[in-house]
Amino acid sequence: MEVEIDRVTYVSHEHPVRRVDTNYIAMVDLSRFELPGMLEQLWLRQVDGGYEICCLPFYVYGLALGDVVEKNAEDFVTRRVKSSGRRVLRVLFSEAGAEDDSRLSLCEAIASVGLLSPGVSCDPGMILC
Repeated sequence: MEVEIDRVTYVSHEHPVRRVDTNYIAMVDLSRFELPGMLEQLWLRQVDGGYEICCLPFYVYGLALGDVVEKNAEDFVTRRVKSSGRRVLRVLFSEAGAEDDSRLSLCEAIASVGLLSPGVSCDPGMILC
């Protein structure tokens, strides 16, 4: 979900895959990913050595579910401390598709092999699986 407040777009995770385990939220400034004026909210839980990511990052590159990160006093992620070894697959359809397009089939295929997914986005131009 994206919300704009005072000319800053906040990207939030409504259904993080490990929401039950989380107890912190931190932001990532997306300017370094060529998305100025955007921040992504990441769900975290405290672990030895930092905070474990409990959602699938939508826009942040170089971070994945289970990675351990540091955050500063302003609750911004500052760096990755430990990699989980996981990767994030992002699929973007640039235009809204017909009802019979392959978006839901793609999500079903991803789920059938046991990959985690936050579900299908309500945005007709984007699918998150």
